[in-house]
Amino acid sequence: MDITELGKHIKTRRKELGISAETLAERCELTPDFIRMIERGTRLPSLQSYYGICAALNVSPWSLPRGEPRDIRESINKTLDLMMVRDVELAYSLVSAIHEKKRKE
Repeated sequence: MDITELGKHIKTRRKELGISAETLAERCELTPDFIRMIERGTRLPSLQSYYGICAALNVSPWSLPRGEPRDIRESINKTLDLMMVRDVELAYSLVSAIHEKKRKE
């Protein structure tokens, strides 16, 4: 993946959400200038920054580089639709356990 293409996909998703570079930067604890450099393809974010950007844009880290920024919930729902009922129940149990643990922290 070319870093210029990645930057374009990030900018496209940000604009789809109607948020400024400043707002995105604030959400992922980066500077607006750094976000703009990433979007122009002059800087490559660290893995930690990339995951923060994806979370702020509400996209899967795997779909953004392909230019298919899907809402994470939509991706999860599509995956669940393809699973057998017992597997969906197991996935629900795991998500519930994680949520409960995070709530107690």
